[in-house]
Amino acid sequence: MKKINLIIFETDVNRFSVAYLLFILEKEKFAGNFDLHFFKTRDDIRNLSESPAVSDAPCVFMFSFMSSLLCEVIENIAEIKKRFNPSAFSKNCILIAGGPHVTGDPDSGVKMGFDLNFKGEAENSWPDFLRLAVEKCGESRFREKILSCFASAVVKDERPVPLDRYLPFGDIYSLVPPLEIMRGCFYNCRFCQTATCEVKYRSLSSIEEFFAEYRRRLFKRLCFICPSAFHYSADKPSKINADTIEWMLQTAREKYGIKYIEYGIFPSEARPETINDETAGIIKKYCSNKRVSIGAQSGDSGRIARLRRGHGLDAVHNACETLKRHGLTAVIDFIFGFPEETEEEQLTTLAAIKDIHTRYGSRIQTHFFLPLPGTPLYSSRFSPLGQKALKLLEKYSAGGICTDWYAEGIEQSKRICEVLDSFQNNL
Repeated sequence: MKKINLIIFETDVNRFSVAYLLFILEKEKFAGNFDLHFFKTRDDIRNLSESPAVSDAPCVFMFSFMSSLLCEVIENIAEIKKRFNPSAFSKNCILIAGGPHVTGDPDSGVKMGFDLNFKGEAENSWPDFLRLAVEKCGESRFREKILSCFASAVVKDERPVPLDRYLPFGDIYSLVPPLEIMRGCFYNCRFCQTATCEVKYRSLSSIEEFFAEYRRRLFKRLCFICPSAFHYSADKPSKINADTIEWMLQTAREKYGIKYIEYGIFPSEARPETINDETAGIIKKYCSNKRVSIGAQSGDSGRIARLRRGHGLDAVHNACETLKRHGLTAVIDFIFGFPEETEEEQLTTLAAIKDIHTRYGSRIQTHFFLPLPGTPLYSSRFSPLGQKALKLLEKYSAGGICTDWYAEGIEQSKRICEVLDSFQNNL
């Protein structure tokens, strides 16, 4: 039987997702049924289309992506349909999508041209699709046989998914991503997608199994994926389970001898109100990172409340002061351009940025608002930076008070909002 070509969109942005999906494929014993190919650009697609091995066998083009990759995805879909023979494509090729963007707005995936759009977590739906593809591989009209098994181009999977089901280890893909120990969030910040999934945790036994395999493979730098580092294993947001987190990090270091452990920094940021002497002490004692990532998002108290952050600016100051006392540096995220944000708010945020940097030596990272699907602000659009605010922000970034990441964010948000608006206009 011919193997199926699994042709995967892979970038630096989505490689953790790609790795996890391929580990699932391997764990479910489908590795022998697929030939893997990777692409990032239109040139990669052109090269693939000229390969007889690819054009003569069934092809599944797989995209797992977040909204920041929207423009690249659209360009690549157009290139695929341009380069691959239309007659063969209609028989043997299928375009599928999943990931944060499609989960939040699957209808936009349909408009982009995907045949199947998988909404939700992948631990059930992805193995089901792989199994179906293998079953239909020998059929003369592979594409038709696959699509006939689905009632809609939007595939919703609401079955519960335990995080323990899979560990991110395999042999067919070299990257081992950070270990996801928590999914979802207790809070419902209006701009953030994290809370669109229920809060769940990986068990300590599964985490220790990961440590053992990690050590066996002689890996040296241990990281975690956790939307709120010190809410791991918490029953409710007001009750931090610091003892469990300390046990986890202590076990990694002392029992398994892992020296380079990062926690409380991307992609396991900490909410400001969870930073205290106990949690800062845990990082200081067991972790190699000297910085701790914290989301402030705005320096304007009214905006913080409207975003439903669940904390005030005083919590950010307290976190920065505590970390400084423990010899750690706070890395604070601020976002500009929230919908209906005024220049007065922007100037207030800039004043907070300068104050925090001056008092605590904190590193300030500046971002720009991007509407994310599934959030209350998805249909809203960014507010431009006022002239005074922009000049001050440029001055601060040039002077080392903050980063200039906002500039790239502005251009990205413009491009992506144009695409989102085009979807709305084509209803």
